[in-house]
Formats: sequence, C-alpha cells, structure tokens
Amino acid sequence: MIYAIVAFFCGIFLCGAAAFGWYLLTMIKRLTAAVDLQVKSTQELLGEGSFTRISKALTSMNNAMPDMLAGMKEFAGVMRLVFKANEETEAPAKRVAADEGSAFYPHNDQQAAINEVAAEAARQRIIIPAEDLARMHTDEAT
Repeated sequence: MIYAIVAFFCGIFLCGAAAFGWYLLTMIKRLTAAVDLQVKSTQELLGEGSFTRISKALTSMNNAMPDMLAGMKEFAGVMRLVFKANEETEAPAKRVAADEGSAFYPHNDQQAAINEVAAEAARQRIIIPAEDLARMHTDEAT
C-alpha cells in the first residue's frame, strides 16, 4: 500500500515535471524565434540598410566638401557685393538703365515711383513734364 502511494506521488511528480519541461521548451522555442527575428532584422538594417546609406552619403559629402566650400566662398563674395551696394544710397540711383526694358530703382519709395512712371512713359512714348513727375508717389495708406 505504501509502495502504491509512493508510486502515485512519483507519477504525479513525473507528470508535473513533464508539463514543466514542455512549457519550458515552448518558451525556449518562442525566445529562439524572437531572437532569430531580431538578428535577421538587425542584419538587414546593417547590411544594405539605412546605416550603409548614411555612411555612403557622408562619404560622398566628404568627397564633395572642397567644391561645396568653393561654392560657399563664391556665394559669400556675391553677398558681400550685394551688401556693399545696399550700403551705397546715392550710387545706385546713378545706375538706373531703363532703355533695356528693365531698370534698377533705388530704395527711396518716392524716387522709385517717379522712376517707374518715367520708364513706363518712355516705353509708351508719353511725354510727362518734370513737375508732374515730382508729384508722383506711392500710396502709403494701403
């Protein structure tokens, strides 16, 4: 009778150990599948993925850096000339050339309006007296 009870408990223990082993194996299989998926996605990312593209882009930028710096130097020179011309208030008024169809008008709004009207009148061959031109102005209320 005692042997039967011991065998019964041993059977229950073996069934519990088998269930625990089965559960442990399924968890190990799930963990292995998750790790394999992570390794696969990491290899895709590092292979021909974004890191490689970023590396190639940085390499091409590094190779093109001298040309970019030369272009920035040219741009700085042009901007220096623009700012220098902007500081000269009287000199641009002398450079007005309306005969080519386009003209440079100085920043003074009243003088610019006079120059615009004079240029348009010259294009349409209309004669406007100097006193009338002096009264030309832009509408500041709008």
